[in-house]
Amino acid sequence: MTSVTQETEWHVGAVDMKDMHRHFVPVESDFFTGLPSRRQNLTFAQLKSLYLAKGMSVNEPEFSNNLGLLTADGRYNQMAYVLADSNEVSIRVSVYSGTDDTILAASKEYGNRCLLIAMARAAEHAEALNDTYVDVSGRVRADILLYDADIFRAAWHNACLHSSWYKMVPPQINIYDDRMEIVSAGGLPQGMTEDEFFSGTSRAVNPELHDIMTQLGIIQPAEHGVQRILASCGRDAFRLTDNFITVTIPFRFRRSGNYTGGSVSNGQIRKVQLRRQILEQMKASPHITTAQLASSCGAGTATISNCLAQLTKDGHIAREGSRKTGTWKVL
Repeated sequence: MTSVTQETEWHVGAVDMKDMHRHFVPVESDFFTGLPSRRQNLTFAQLKSLYLAKGMSVNEPEFSNNLGLLTADGRYNQMAYVLADSNEVSIRVSVYSGTDDTILAASKEYGNRCLLIAMARAAEHAEALNDTYVDVSGRVRADILLYDADIFRAAWHNACLHSSWYKMVPPQINIYDDRMEIVSAGGLPQGMTEDEFFSGTSRAVNPELHDIMTQLGIIQPAEHGVQRILASCGRDAFRLTDNFITVTIPFRFRRSGNYTGGSVSNGQIRKVQLRRQILEQMKASPHITTAQLASSCGAGTATISNCLAQLTKDGHIAREGSRKTGTWKVL
């Protein structure tokens, strides 16, 4: 006759360990928002500036309560830590010479500040490296960008949002001569299969962070980054393991092999920032004029005009109606 102890041991041994984890370990978001930060002297001037720019209130204690920055007992949680003005979360853009990790040409650190600010600065760095190749082989000149900037942003937003932040392993951007890799920690969301992931099943790993990024317009409410990446790059763009998700964005032409590193110029980054400012202003006010854009963006009218021409040429904006009474449409 089998004893109760032996029978129990047999059943436990037959259960898949992932099933055990799924049933008995709290979901990752519970760690992110339920566990207190090891530091409690946190400030949020950077995060509040983003909300103020959207015309939203930042009065305490409602601000921290409404954003889910506090544990049940009123202490700042892990999410508050990564959104604070100062932290030890490293967001890095690494540029390699060649197609592997042998030669690190340059590495730039954008972390140790509010996650949303850090991820924007890292994206600006990567976009500043989005070179243009001029193809004059045909009858019509063609300007070809190194990579699809929209797909990059979708992958980067996904990495920052769905990373297992409770482990405090931040996402990274690695740039090679032939591709870009965006790496996020944590693998698939708890309980999700690969088939569900690729079929478009949506499950926010960090729902509170998702709400914040949606409120600030960083992501759209119904944004499906995985499906956009699949449509552009295919399923092979994803490498899934238990601990990491890597998205590979192939380059349309090979980057220069003699890249020697160094910082991206302030002029390159300012150009990316200006383009973003213009698009945000147009979304908020489609009737905005060149002069008004110049004033709000802190740039000359000639600079704004050049940016508008390039944004139109790249297919990011279009003018509807006459020059004087028409409106801008962000595509």
